[in-house]
Parts: sequence; C-alpha cells; structure tokens
Amino acid sequence: MEKVYVRDIVVDQYVDSPFLVRQLEKRKKKNGEDFLGLVLGDKTGEIRAVLWDGIKQVLDEISQGDYAQVSGSVGLFQDQPQLRLDRVRRIDPSQVDEADFVASTALDIECMWKELLDAVALIRQPKLQELLESILGEEDFAERFRRCPAAKSYHHVFRGGLLEHTLSLVKLCAAVAAHYPLLDRDMLIAGAIIHDIGKVEELRYDRDFDYTDEGQLVGHIVMAASTLDKRMRELEFDDSLRTKVLHLIVSHHGEEQYGSPRKPMTPEAIALHYLDMLDSRMEMVRAALEADAQGGGSFTPWIRSLERYLYKS
Repeated sequence: MEKVYVRDIVVDQYVDSPFLVRQLEKRKKKNGEDFLGLVLGDKTGEIRAVLWDGIKQVLDEISQGDYAQVSGSVGLFQDQPQLRLDRVRRIDPSQVDEADFVASTALDIECMWKELLDAVALIRQPKLQELLESILGEEDFAERFRRCPAAKSYHHVFRGGLLEHTLSLVKLCAAVAAHYPLLDRDMLIAGAIIHDIGKVEELRYDRDFDYTDEGQLVGHIVMAASTLDKRMRELEFDDSLRTKVLHLIVSHHGEEQYGSPRKPMTPEAIALHYLDMLDSRMEMVRAALEADAQGGGSFTPWIRSLERYLYKS
C-alpha cells in the first residue's frame, strides 16, 4: 500500500495511507456527543486527527501502538494541519514496512558504539573506568542502549537517539575539559556517558515511544541513581567518589522545575548540565529546521519546546 508521509501532508489534501496510532482517546463534543481524537505518526513526524462517526467500532478494534489505514481530508485546527477522518481500520504489521514508521538515527550505530567504548578506554581513574565497563559491558543493556531514543519527545526522538546524544555530549565534555583546567576530565566524561542510562528502563521503544510504568512513576534520574549507587557499592567505591558520581546524575537537569533533585554544585556537574542542555537544544533546532525545510516564509512555525520561532537563513 502506498505510504504518505506526515512531512508531505498539506492542507486540503485527501489522504489514504497507513500510519502508526500513537494516541487515541474518546472525547466529548460541546453538545455532549462522543468523538475520537488521534495522533498518527510515521518516521517523519506526527499529525493530529479526529473521527466523528463510528468511534465504538474503532475503539473495539484499534489500540495505541497499532498500525491503521486511515482516509480523510486535511484541514487546519489551531493553525496546525489536522486530519478529519472518514475511515479507520486496523492493519496487520506484516502489511507495512516498520522502517516507514519508526525514526532511526542517520548515523552508524556500530561506529558510534565503538567511539563510546574508545572514550571509556581513555578514562584514567580506575574505579570510574571499571564502573563504565561493567555497565556498558552487559550485553542486554548495551543492545537496548543502542536502540533507545533520548526522550519521548523534544530531542533525539528516534532509535539510536540516546547513543547519538550521549556520544555528542562526550565530545563536548572532552573539548570543554581541555579548555578549563578546573574540570576533572575523567569525572566529566564519565558523567556524560552515564547521565541518561535510566532512560533505557524509563522508556519503551518498540513501535512507538512512551514511558514504562516505572518510568512514569519513578523517572530516569532516580532510576539511574539507584542503579549506579548499587553498582558502585558492589565495586567498593569510596564514599567521596560515589557521592560525586551520584551528584552528576541527580543534578544534570539543573533546576527542580525540570525534575532535578539537586542543582549542580560541583564544577563537573555545572559543566555537564549546560552541555547536556546545549546538545539537546541544538538537536531541537536541527529537527525543527529540517521539518520546515519546504515551508514558506523566513521563519518556522512557533516551536513550543524552544518557545520561539526560528529564522531560516
């Protein structure tokens, strides 16, 4: 079946194409009648959709994470394209090419993984190197780390995104550590490598990206701190080193309002926070400019995650 990608959808177009159902929810019209709100997606993005009639049958047949063949016209709602659906039917996964629906890194995963292991090999502090090798050396964890996105939304939202983001952050940290003698290079690089390891368990990343129950209830910062604390005690870290490593994890979001249990209070924690923010924001910028590459005008639409328009030079 012919695939129409989200990035190619325009207002007033009629669409008949398979999509991944990322969200569906029964809602109420102003008159009290039910309608169905959906978010449909593929590897190029997502689009909101509504179905006014026949919603019971759809809810009986389709769940979040299913593939569906949908048909409908494209209109505007709150200045964003929206599909007004005529028909929705579930389709078997064997009828689609998964690569059309799940975005993946454009970089070579095995090459990135080797670069990350090479960075570990350059760590001179024996305990930090031992910690990193013990984590990345676990086959199951390594396989999931290489597939995991860096987030459910906002930045590096694609398979391999966590690895791409982590390696990029390692390179930024290495450059900044070379510029500022104040920084403990080994500590900063180690923090970059492990700062987001909790996301391997926080997120699920098969057909679509979402939070696991534990991820939603606990969150990747606490999950990572718990895992690392246990591992460092097993490896007989002294309390001072163990506490400094844990501080990198619990402070890397920078502010309590962004989910950080502590503000950064060491030079390495401060550097890690700002470099992590830099890398995530630059990926948001790249993705937003790419998504609007064919759009008219000098500026992108409003980018909610960045709270601004972007100028397209």
